[in-house]
Amino acid sequence: MAETKKDKGAIRIYSIPKNAAIIWSLLFFIVSSLCYVLTKQNTSFVPLISEFTTINYNLASNLDIFSQIAVRINLLYSHKSENRMSFKKFDFPESPIQIIEHPLLAQKQVILKVKRDDLLHPHIAGNKWRKLKYNLIAMKQQNKSAFVTFSGPFSNHLYAASMACKLFALEGHAIVRGPHLDIHNPTIRMARACGVKIHMVDRATYRLRHNDDYLMELQQRFAHCHIIPEGGSNQQALVGVQELANSLPKSDYVMCATGSGGTLAGLINASSGTTSVIGIAVLKQAEYLIDEIIRLAPKAKQKSNWQLMCDFHDGGYGKFSTALWQFCKMMKKDCKLPLEPIYTGKLFYALWQLLEQDFFAPGSHITAIHTGGLQGLDGLRYRQLITN
Repeated sequence: MAETKKDKGAIRIYSIPKNAAIIWSLLFFIVSSLCYVLTKQNTSFVPLISEFTTINYNLASNLDIFSQIAVRINLLYSHKSENRMSFKKFDFPESPIQIIEHPLLAQKQVILKVKRDDLLHPHIAGNKWRKLKYNLIAMKQQNKSAFVTFSGPFSNHLYAASMACKLFALEGHAIVRGPHLDIHNPTIRMARACGVKIHMVDRATYRLRHNDDYLMELQQRFAHCHIIPEGGSNQQALVGVQELANSLPKSDYVMCATGSGGTLAGLINASSGTTSVIGIAVLKQAEYLIDEIIRLAPKAKQKSNWQLMCDFHDGGYGKFSTALWQFCKMMKKDCKLPLEPIYTGKLFYALWQLLEQDFFAPGSHITAIHTGGLQGLDGLRYRQLITN
């Protein structure tokens, strides 16, 4: 793909001594607070702030165990004043819009804007916060301070729910798919550091997560807990996604990555007939999600302005090709847009292929939603599926 001009003002990643890296991490939350203000006032700061966030992730991933502990303590306790936060204070500053410039977009005469929900909060970002927000409010209304949820061992949902558990002083239980507890897994490690209790189950048991009898059994076992489904996708989640939809610019197309279907269902619910809503399925044989989307958003059955594209999974959930990973790196370098290859990478890779196929008419305006998930890069590095 053609390269754009390099941004002379972009921050570059350098090798930094470990003690300096720790200091950098300790300063991260101070700068993050300023980021909220800057992005709200001027979207030209978005690539710069995105670069800063990526540097922090890269540093934290390469420190030795003692430095990792220092970084983790900072992550968990720099917000300790928020532990007493009222449940009324759930409104984070709105995430910015980034306009993407690239030769292919210019050639096809298409305008692409990205809703940077990955910048919504340093740790509870993207569609995970959108879906968690009203689940937490429902807990408040039910006078509950604990939840049970479901996830895989490297799940973005588990990470976000765990950070919410810490920030809002909640009790959390996670039923996690897998044969054993890997305490070195960075997502599991963070969840446990946040106080979440991990309950490992085999795949057969995990498949019961939608079974009414199993859910009733869990409700009896965890009588004081609010049950949040896998990925956070339920009716409460749709209310949060409605807020996201209300903040989007007027577009011909709105696109998002689709895993459990909650974000797509919410966008369809909120859409007008003049906007086409497209979900890019990130897993194989995802046609079954159509029924799940209609279950979550019954209006979808009567609407004809949406579709779920199931041919861009790139091998299936959690899998990705070298070509996809190279594309993610190109988008980071040329467009200052950090991606990961499990969700957002597949969304934009599909979008680029559709551009090349002239799927979008000249003059089209597209809004793609960056649903976060960059913490997943740590899990990929841990499994040696990518390198720094």
